[in-house]
Amino acid sequence: MKKIVLLSIIAIFILYSCGPSVDTEKKNWTENQKKIEKAKADYPAYASIVDKANAKAKTAWAAAEKEKNEEEQAKKMSAANDLLEKSVAGNLMNMKSKITSLDTKALKLSTMKIKESRLEDKADEAEKQAKKAVKKAQKVLSTTKITDEATATNDITRAYTKLEYAYKSVDNIIKAVNKTKKKSKEDKKDDKSSSTSSSSNTSKDKPVATKVKCEYCGSSNDAKNTKCKSCGASL
Repeated sequence: MKKIVLLSIIAIFILYSCGPSVDTEKKNWTENQKKIEKAKADYPAYASIVDKANAKAKTAWAAAEKEKNEEEQAKKMSAANDLLEKSVAGNLMNMKSKITSLDTKALKLSTMKIKESRLEDKADEAEKQAKKAVKKAQKVLSTTKITDEATATNDITRAYTKLEYAYKSVDNIIKAVNKTKKKSKEDKKDDKSSSTSSSSNTSKDKPVATKVKCEYCGSSNDAKNTKCKSCGASL
C-alpha cells in the first residue's frame, strides 16, 4: 500500500514539474515585456506593429490572471507568452540574436573539411542561403520608416522565417558531415582490426618445422640444432 501511495506522489510530482507553472510564466512574461520595450527602442519604425501584437497578448494574459484554477492559469499564461513570442513582435525582438546564431553556425560550417562532393555542394548552397537570410534580416532591422504596416509585418515575418530555415539547413549539413566523419573513422578502425586479425590467423596457421634433414649425411636433427648430430656439419 505504501508503495502505491509513493508511486502516486511521484507521478503527480512529475506531472506538475513537466507542465508550466504560474511563477515561471510570470517571470517569462516580465522578460518578454522588457524585450518588447527594447525592440521598440531599437526599431522605432515598427513600434505601432509591436504594440498591436503585444495588445493581443496582454488581453490573453489578463484573462489568464482571472483564472482561479492554478493549473489552468499556468496553461493560459503559457499560451499568452507563446502568442507574444510567435507573433511579429516576437520575431522582431528575437531577430538580432537569430542573426548572431546563424552567423556562428555558418562560420563553423565554412571551416569544416568536407571530402564528399555531394555534401560539399549542399554546404555551399547552405552558406549562400545563410548570407542572403542575414542580409534580408539586417535590411529589415535597419528600416527607419514604414509606409504600410501590413507590408512591414510581412517583411518581418518572412525575414525571420528565412533565418530559421537557413539555420536548420546549415545545422543539418554540419550533422551530416560529422556523421560521415564518424562512419569513416569506424570503417578505418574495423579495417585495421580485420587486418590485424587476419595477420594473426596467418601466423597461427603456418606450420612450424620441428625436424631438419642434414644435407650431407641425411640424418634427421632437431630444428633447434645448429650442427648435425651425426656428422657435425652445419645445418
